[in-house]
Amino acid sequence: MATVQINLLEEKEEKNWTPLLMIASAVMLMLLLLLVFWWQANSIEEQTMELESELQQLEQREAELNAASTDELATQRQTLQEAVADLEARDFSVAETVREMVALLPERGYIDYFALQEDGTVSIDVRVDNLQQTATYLDGLDTYEKTGEVELSGVTGEEPAVDVDPFEYRAPYLASYNISIPAITETEAEEVAGDDEQLDP
Repeated sequence: MATVQINLLEEKEEKNWTPLLMIASAVMLMLLLLLVFWWQANSIEEQTMELESELQQLEQREAELNAASTDELATQRQTLQEAVADLEARDFSVAETVREMVALLPERGYIDYFALQEDGTVSIDVRVDNLQQTATYLDGLDTYEKTGEVELSGVTGEEPAVDVDPFEYRAPYLASYNISIPAITETEAEEVAGDDEQLDP
């Protein structure tokens, strides 16, 4: 005889884990994305701080260079102004001295050659009538207060011409002199500046 079994218990429904797995996966993905974003944010912040630090260093270096450049330009400008003032004073001193040198020439003497060196040394060739005038002119230059060392470097002569037209006269003796002209003193420069101010209207 066959038996029939009847199951009166309710069948258990199997749970669907798919939604939970999807939610868990989404949460893990969000956490991973947040971690990546946080790491990138920290990296960008560090790079920004490094760039700001480098920028500050560059600005500080630029300020130092500008200050040094300004100081150097000021020094160069001051040096240039002093050089110009010295040159102007030297030009005045040399011009005044040359005028006096011409005034010391003998009656028919004249300067045949003139050269001024950068160190203030003057080289001149002077035409005179006789040897006595070369010595007299040397003494005059040597005793003149604006000249330094005076040297007679040489004398050459030629036979005086007879019956020469006075307008074509050429003194027979050529005397060569080397004359040092010291730099003008500060007192003289102040006197020159004072004279210039008095001349201004």
